[in-house]
Amino acid sequence: MPRPSAETRASVVKQLGKQTEVAKQRVRRIRRGAQDVVKKGKDGKLEGVSKDDAFRVGKEIDGVTEEVGGVLDGILKKKTEDVMAI
Repeated sequence: MPRPSAETRASVVKQLGKQTEVAKQRVRRIRRGAQDVVKKGKDGKLEGVSKDDAFRVGKEIDGVTEEVGGVLDGILKKKTEDVMAI
């Protein structure tokens, strides 16, 4: 089997970037939904949830979102290096 050309590898890297962006968009959508629930908690519309708890959970959601974005970027970087090294 012949080695992939540089053009083919660049195309694969481009596809990897697009798939990473799709994954990030999914994470952002999930975050937005979770933040909507947190906002209801902050506004006092959810019983049994204090404003402090809602604020803390909102910060945790943001932290996890950033962490997942970093993991996705790390995976993209590693896969890009692997594809270009072939």
